[in-house]
Amino acid sequence: MHRNVDALIEELAREQRYRWVLVIAAVVGILASAILGIGFALGHITAPGGTGPRNPGALVFFIVPFAVAMVIGGAIYRALCWYARRRG
Repeated sequence: MHRNVDALIEELAREQRYRWVLVIAAVVGILASAILGIGFALGHITAPGGTGPRNPGALVFFIVPFAVAMVIGGAIYRALCWYARRRG
């Protein structure tokens, strides 16, 4: 009984350490989205599909960087968890 509980506690602690990958990915995604969004708003970057501030193509600069960062962070997180489980 104690051996199983200890193993579960160790697994939870390990996964909590690996969650920092997701936190860092979220921060990087938010910063990248903000920088690209500000660049678009100031007119330094143009978006295909129209012109002006109501350009629907501009959503790419706000959504895609965050999504890409989270996909990469999620993949790294899953790889770390998989490697830790495989290693034992």
